[in-house]
Amino acid sequence: QSENRPDSNEDDTNKHQSSPRVSKKIKVRND
Repeated sequence: QSENRPDSNEDDTNKHQSSPRVSKKIKVRND
């Protein structure tokens, strides 16, 4: 189970990097 945990974390990072536009949109909203 411990080995599966880091794998899930990497998937999350990949999803965030794949959607850099969403991050930028959120930042603009915060502004």
